[in-house]
Amino acid sequence: MGKKPKKGQKKNKVANNTNTAVDKKPSQDLSKKDAIIFEKMMKLHDSENYNKGISLCDQVLKRNPHHGETLAMKGLLYTLTNQEEQGLNYIKQGIAKNMMSGIVWMCYGRYYRHKCLYEDALKCFQRAIKFKKGDILLLNDIALLQLHLRKYKAYAESRRQIVVIEAKAVNWINYAVATHLSKSYKKALLILDTYLDTLKGQYDYKVGELRLYRVQILQDSGRYQEALTYLLSIHDNLADQTTSLEKQGELYLLLNQYQQANVIYKQLLKQNTEDYHYHDGLIASLQVSKPYSDEDLSILKTNISNSLITLE
Repeated sequence: MGKKPKKGQKKNKVANNTNTAVDKKPSQDLSKKDAIIFEKMMKLHDSENYNKGISLCDQVLKRNPHHGETLAMKGLLYTLTNQEEQGLNYIKQGIAKNMMSGIVWMCYGRYYRHKCLYEDALKCFQRAIKFKKGDILLLNDIALLQLHLRKYKAYAESRRQIVVIEAKAVNWINYAVATHLSKSYKKALLILDTYLDTLKGQYDYKVGELRLYRVQILQDSGRYQEALTYLLSIHDNLADQTTSLEKQGELYLLLNQYQQANVIYKQLLKQNTEDYHYHDGLIASLQVSKPYSDEDLSILKTNISNSLITLE
């Protein structure tokens, strides 16, 4: 006769088997074939071919019913086809299956963005970036939401991270704009000047617009004379002469140089008699204000006549 099991031995063995079954979670890894299908599904989402994307989700889920990222993507695609209740259900299932995936949190963020719940969307994207560090598309999603919510300092930091990863021209410009919006004027100028230094001698339209933007940053920082001096130094090389003249008029007024402003606004009015910003600039340069005295009206008539405009 065999030995009888000790008391409690069989029970412990059963308990151990049960614990193993409970602890074992479905794998979140896909086979090579399903991984390729998943990538195709992501591209279909990007190209807004949502129904085909759902079909590919179903193919993957047939073999991997617990795959969190596919569940979440299916939920996002459902949301984008106006099946929001089902979509949210699938996204939540995906998060429950794989909370450590950046993709599931990205899907949740895009669901909230679709619903115009931007604060919630931003929180989800920030959770996603913890698992997808350095993802340019995700960082752009975060940056655009921060801009929309006027979180300018955070927006500038996101743009800085993007430049570190991908130092393309557009990213440098976005970084300069972000620091400008956060009122870090010196830093914005430093960033823009660093980029402009690589374009020395170039004055095509796009580069000219960047140089005019430099003038705007100087103006916003209260450095009016420096802005005017720089603008006058580049004026002859700019393709957009009209914008340069408009900016000169503004700066002359800010510097209380009314005679020079008067000359500029007369010149602009000869180009376009219907722009009331030019009318306002001319009046400001004459230092007259409503209600006009007889003397003011006489001054206005003389200046308007000289600008080839009929006063109504």
